[in-house]
Amino acid sequence: MAGLGEWPRLSLLFYRAVLTPDDNLRRRWLAERGLESLGYYEPAYGFFAFLLYALRKALGVDWEEAYCKALGLVGEYIKESRAGESPVEGLVDEVLRNMRKICESVGRPQSHTPCACRYNFLYKT
Repeated sequence: MAGLGEWPRLSLLFYRAVLTPDDNLRRRWLAERGLESLGYYEPAYGFFAFLLYALRKALGVDWEEAYCKALGLVGEYIKESRAGESPVEGLVDEVLRNMRKICESVGRPQSHTPCACRYNFLYKT
């Protein structure tokens, strides 16, 4: 896509999509810790929120199912792109394990199999 000259436009769209404005809950959380808000959540939060939104719209699922499907996709991507073991990879694995518990607690085990959704164009078959 960079060869098509899309790099600047896609960069702009990415940063706009991931810059999620702060809300009162976040401002209060930061203030309780003596921190000042810059007006936005961290870009990683915005990226995950956008991924949930896109899955929710594309698949016609609720937020909980979108969360669990996003978790499955992120976990699969991390597994496929892993270059080796490191303390960071161990931390990421632990975070994924803890996030999976959320899906299990709401009765929606993390799934990325074609039969678990209406549309399987996002998933390997």
